[in-house]
Amino acid sequence: MLKQAVKRILALLLALMFMLISAVSFADNNSGKDSNDNEDRNSDYGIAVDSNGHVYPEYFSGIANDMLSKLKELFVSEKAAPYGEGISFDLKAALASDDFEKDCLSGLVIGIDPGHQFKADDALEPIAPDSTKTKERQSAGSRGIRTGVFEHTINLLIADKLAGILRQAGAEVVLTRTDAYVSLSNSERALMMNDANVDFWIRLHCESSQDCNTSGCTILVPAPIDDYIEADNAGEENAASAKQDKAEASNAAADDAVSNTSKEAEIAETNADSKEAGRDIFIESFVLASTISKAFCSVTGAQSLGIVSLTDQTGFNYSLSPVIAIEMGCLSNPSEDIKLNRASYQDSCAFGIYLGIKEYVKTIDDPESNIKALFASDGSDAGESALSGSGSKSNSLKNEENDKAY
Repeated sequence: MLKQAVKRILALLLALMFMLISAVSFADNNSGKDSNDNEDRNSDYGIAVDSNGHVYPEYFSGIANDMLSKLKELFVSEKAAPYGEGISFDLKAALASDDFEKDCLSGLVIGIDPGHQFKADDALEPIAPDSTKTKERQSAGSRGIRTGVFEHTINLLIADKLAGILRQAGAEVVLTRTDAYVSLSNSERALMMNDANVDFWIRLHCESSQDCNTSGCTILVPAPIDDYIEADNAGEENAASAKQDKAEASNAAADDAVSNTSKEAEIAETNADSKEAGRDIFIESFVLASTISKAFCSVTGAQSLGIVSLTDQTGFNYSLSPVIAIEMGCLSNPSEDIKLNRASYQDSCAFGIYLGIKEYVKTIDDPESNIKALFASDGSDAGESALSGSGSKSNSLKNEENDKAY
């Protein structure tokens, strides 16, 4: 008890000292600061600097605010779990407290897609197999408003942590990338998962908002099959043409089985299969989103901003297995930007997603859960009504379009 009290006192003294230094630094830098300095930021060292290489004082004040949040957790309230929450998270303690239920994920193939990459690819690709509507192959992603760190870096760090935990639980893990220097479009990432025959996959992202005060976690899911953007986007005549193309693509894929199947045939075949599997993908994707949202927010302390159903996400539209995209936080929020760049918070993100995956597997495997009974066989209205009736913001479905390319 005495040892814990000493630790708390030392932490308080260090925090006060740091805030004093930050205040002095802020005053000195502001005295001769050019208003144009804000236009030039550099993230080579993972933090925001001006054109002279000086660290912005706001960066330090952000860390001070973060330390105050941590002190509040120490002094004001009990920890949410024996291993802590958010920036106080202790991954070693969390792993020690989880017995992994003797390889509870053994036999599963789980995909992880760390969103984006070092260099954006603004060339266009169809948002769905055979669709005439296009999107960027791969957008640049978001960037931290305070740290200057790009989203693709954070996504990969958390993906590596999550992959390690899942493997420890007995799962086989498939990653779309293991470094930043790749060139993979969104459809190519989905096709990688199809080729690996994953049971389901998680797309890791962070987002930005026009309101810098917005913070929290949003999860995106594929739309129900009835809401999908049709491949030809045109009516009965084009629908018949698409059906014929499907048959031709299937024949072409069979003829080329001995040699290398062309990408065009593979995509056309994916179109047919994805439409047939669409409803099951939506149902299981929504269940996966629900369990991960609850666990993620519990472990990280993040606010749930809801589950959103989208029709225009390329990675969703090419997928043959359940898939979600989790926006783990808002890099446009200075405080959340700082948190997402802390190793302890990244640990909490990975562990929260892992707990959500475990709950999803239990739910899907439970014969009494009867998940599909929530959804009407000929439409999703009954399912949406049942889910929205729960009163939980995290269980509200909204059909929206998103300009962010993924």
